[in-house]
Amino acid sequence: EQNDALESLDNDLDEKPAVQLVNQVITNAVRSGASDIHFEPMEKSLRVRLRIDGVLHEIMTQPVKLHASVASRVKVIGGMDIAERRIPQDGRTTVKVDERTFDIRIAVLPSVYGEKIVMRLLERGSKSVQLKDINFSKDQEEKFLNTIHMPYGFLLVTGPTGSGKSTTLASIINKANENLTDHIITLEDPIEYVHKHKKSVVNQREIGMDTLTYANALRAALREDPDIILVGE
Repeated sequence: EQNDALESLDNDLDEKPAVQLVNQVITNAVRSGASDIHFEPMEKSLRVRLRIDGVLHEIMTQPVKLHASVASRVKVIGGMDIAERRIPQDGRTTVKVDERTFDIRIAVLPSVYGEKIVMRLLERGSKSVQLKDINFSKDQEEKFLNTIHMPYGFLLVTGPTGSGKSTTLASIINKANENLTDHIITLEDPIEYVHKHKKSVVNQREIGMDTLTYANALRAALREDPDIILVGE
């Protein structure tokens, strides 16, 4: 099963340095509390960096000859086309590290020296994020609550990587989901937070499945009599 790809090949480490390297980096990332893993091909080396608390830290460099097999390995576990090297690809997988389960979103982008790979780590089943956990000031929180309870209009959440956009949006949806009277649809690529409730009214759609685009997904969502639509980036 694709989800068990990392574990199932562990016994073959001696023959597959790329498998060993990818496993080691993912394990390091989880234990370091990293949000993203970057595999960056340079002219003469393969650089590996982790984003921890919003800052990228270089953790190792490897011989550049390893890059092709690392890229193939990542594509295999992400369910991507290993023969395609000229266009961006997206994939995802699930891994277990130290009894914790992580969904990993993978993006592959061709660059001058080869394919740049970024893996976003999202812990499955981690505590549902609440608006009170965002640490707004009292005045900010009041304004924010007033805004999200308006019957129409839109709220734009922006900011750099790691600034908390997805977390803020997820907390808004959780807040809106409390009263169970709204029809809520999220359009994301991929789905980052799964909103659970014993009587959940959040319908989540992953863009990219069945070659759906944001434009088509939004058009379809608007026909579904929604009260709230969340559009990811």
